[in-house]
Amino acid sequence: MSHNCAREIRYADDLRKPIAPVHMHKGPFGWLDAIAPGVIYVDLAGIDHAHPEWNSKMNTLANEVRKKLQSPTMQPSDTLLDPLAKWLKPVNFAQDVAAYQKAYVQGTRTWLIQKAHQEFLSSRVIWLNGGAGVGKSVMTWLLSENLPSDFVLGSRFFCRHNDTQKNNTKSVILTTAYQLSMVTTLHEFKSHLIELMKFYETEVANNRKGLSELSTTDIFKELIVDGLNKVTSMSVKVVILIDALDECGAQGSLERSDLLNIIQTESSRLPEFVCLFVSGRPEADIYTSLSALGALELSPSQEENLQDLRLYVGYRLGELWRRNQSSAEKLSEAGGLLSNKAAGVFIWAKLACDRIDNLPISATEEDILKMIHEFESGLDRMLTNVLCDSYPIGTSTEDYHAVVGAVCILQQPLSVESLAKLLSIPVSRVNVAVLRNRYILTVNSELLVVVVHKSIPDFLTNPTRCKDARFYIDKQTGNLRLARKCFSTLNGELKFNILNVDEKLFYTPHADIPNFEGLVRAIPDHVRYAGLYASSHLTLVKEARKGILAMIDEIVSTKLLYWLELLSVMSRFSDFVGISAALLAWCSRNNGSSKALIFRLLSDAQLAMLAWTSPNSSSNALTLRLLSDAQRVCAQFGVPISVCALQVYWSALPFSPVNSTFHQTFANAKWRPKGKYPTLLQTQGIATQWSPCLCTCEGHTDPVISVAISNDSDRIVSGSGDNTVKIWNVNTGKEIRTLAGHTNYVTAVAISNDGDRIVSGSWDNTVKIWNANTGKEIRTLAGHTREVTAVAISNDGDRIVSGSEDNTVKIWNANTGKEIRTLAGHTHFVYAVAISNDGRYILSKSPGELFVWSMETGEQQNATKFIGSSSKESSRFTIDGSGWVKENEELRFWIPSELRGKTVISDTRIVTFPYPVDGYVTAAFIDVSFG
Repeated sequence: MSHNCAREIRYADDLRKPIAPVHMHKGPFGWLDAIAPGVIYVDLAGIDHAHPEWNSKMNTLANEVRKKLQSPTMQPSDTLLDPLAKWLKPVNFAQDVAAYQKAYVQGTRTWLIQKAHQEFLSSRVIWLNGGAGVGKSVMTWLLSENLPSDFVLGSRFFCRHNDTQKNNTKSVILTTAYQLSMVTTLHEFKSHLIELMKFYETEVANNRKGLSELSTTDIFKELIVDGLNKVTSMSVKVVILIDALDECGAQGSLERSDLLNIIQTESSRLPEFVCLFVSGRPEADIYTSLSALGALELSPSQEENLQDLRLYVGYRLGELWRRNQSSAEKLSEAGGLLSNKAAGVFIWAKLACDRIDNLPISATEEDILKMIHEFESGLDRMLTNVLCDSYPIGTSTEDYHAVVGAVCILQQPLSVESLAKLLSIPVSRVNVAVLRNRYILTVNSELLVVVVHKSIPDFLTNPTRCKDARFYIDKQTGNLRLARKCFSTLNGELKFNILNVDEKLFYTPHADIPNFEGLVRAIPDHVRYAGLYASSHLTLVKEARKGILAMIDEIVSTKLLYWLELLSVMSRFSDFVGISAALLAWCSRNNGSSKALIFRLLSDAQLAMLAWTSPNSSSNALTLRLLSDAQRVCAQFGVPISVCALQVYWSALPFSPVNSTFHQTFANAKWRPKGKYPTLLQTQGIATQWSPCLCTCEGHTDPVISVAISNDSDRIVSGSGDNTVKIWNVNTGKEIRTLAGHTNYVTAVAISNDGDRIVSGSWDNTVKIWNANTGKEIRTLAGHTREVTAVAISNDGDRIVSGSEDNTVKIWNANTGKEIRTLAGHTHFVYAVAISNDGRYILSKSPGELFVWSMETGEQQNATKFIGSSSKESSRFTIDGSGWVKENEELRFWIPSELRGKTVISDTRIVTFPYPVDGYVTAAFIDVSFG
């Protein structure tokens, strides 16, 4: 075979493109090699063409090849026939497993398997840690295939940084639950899941909470903990494997903290026969959470690892040596030299072998050894040299930044064709870019373009590591480019009745539409991607850029209904709550406001005034109001729209409040294409405006006693008589997590300015500090002798103040948990405390008493005077934007502008501020009203 032919076949294999070089001699077929990389491979060299059945066999083969080539790339999974699979939507890892089988070199990692077996004897949770590119994922796969005889594989999940199906905690839990249900000895577990499925189907049908609305911890408890604890007897141990924890969300993110919390804490609730094996880089949050567990370290410098690398290099070079018929002595020399330069890092060795493998067939031993000598140690140098080889000085890198930049940043991998459509460039250019970067990009068995290893985007997006400016991929620029492309795609592709169903089916539920899943699969992948991830890319852009804002305005004001329809048919309608919230927050931030919530409270007239007075603002008022209204539509009409996408038009639009921006904008016929379509006449009694209630948060089992909202208006915290603290998503009303630890009513809660910590006070006489991102308790502050009834945290987060029924106020060091001092003076229980914005003053309230204290000294101020009457229940105080305080609409006093910044609002909705006059402190307490 010629070098050119070999290279063409290799390139076709890289791109998963079917080709069939044919050489015919006699008869209608003659001698033939039919090569179709990624589809089918048949070697017919040993078949006698003179055989009577030759033509019949060749016709059968030709038909099989045609069938393979014509089959769609996205086939429905067999698991979709299983009701549990339809409910849980597990991720299929068959292709990942096949890739590991192909990459594995026989004889490597056996020592680590033996160590893992030993660890299982003493530890129920094992963490395999190691740096980038040392082979953790292959090891995890290998262990799943080689468990001890008294162990059985329960589930395996391989996290992927660039695939949203494979990098979120809920997917890990749901897939693990489904795979466990497939273990024949866990029939009680499967019965438990079926019962839960039926229960939640009934709940959703009655417009109540579904499984997806639970927090990840609660899903884990309900599905896996409760289910496995129903298993009565097990003679073997069940292993749950999770690979690449560092690829499940960013460091410190909610996704990763949830998963780490489940591994570290919640897994202890599992029965004794269950073991966990997890792998991941020792990044700070992972190390902190898992270092106390059973650990296996995979270090590049370990002798066993170096020996495995030598086996791998020997295998790769051996194939090349056999092809070139070179001497064993030179093979040993080359293998030793290459292994030493790799320094135990497998990804470096792989890249080096790939470069050697791309040499012409005519390359001699000396050519290969020379190349190895020229290789530089270190992954950064190897990647830089690979790119320089592909793009010599003077070569354009436009397509590199378009294609490689996109692949490194995409939220979900796309095929070559879909990537080309999303980026609006020819398929041929994408193919060339993939081939040119074949060392760092690959087309996987699902025909999706992905990076070879996560260490590659880590390098390319880090300017301190990727020092050649030609190859540095700026995430800001990349996300902006993808956001533009996504919005452009939506603008061009969204339409009414996107599935093109017959008019007779306009009111038909998705489940009853013939071939509904096939119709959904027919929606182009790049359109589905744009619908799901346009806002994700946009929110990663710090500042508004020219053109993007106009695109958002156009999409929201003209295609909003179509966008909702698209997500509904994709069974992702609930995602639009997060999408609209992200867009609203981003547009609001670029309007100069730090809080998106304000736009949900402004009237249409106020928003119009904002747009008129700020003509250069980032997004117009109509867009902001429509995004706000879209969240209300999702909350109020989510059930019918999820059942039938066209209910966006038949239910949500006519029954939305007639004066709402959503109704006013879309109630006309502009959204309708030409033709006759069903019309619903508006009935009387429809509300004129949305309800003042933005959402209802349900989940506590006893009365809610205390609440607080974060500075960014994204989260609400509540304390309850059920002894728990709950964190809620403001936009959806869904519970994020439950903080359990108090042993009595939680009567007070507060959130730090940065939103990272929550403080709670309880009738168990304690104050607790929580990590708001992980839900873990940081420390308990004990010192009060009776129930804690009030808490506050200073703006800088350094001080916590608490009030109690022991008639005292305490100041605590928030970082150490130590009590700084006790403030005594109240003769009744303290039910409210507040800290001034500058942190200098503490205000505390008990029945009939108001005290102002110095934070620094703890001393009570010389005098306390009251303005207004706190005893007059009928009084109504308001404060307007210019600083005037009114009692029952009558002017009482005016707050100077320099003091308004020191105004604070306590939990009891009392405005307080320090006002120094002749050495005295005057405190005013006024009931807040937004009227």
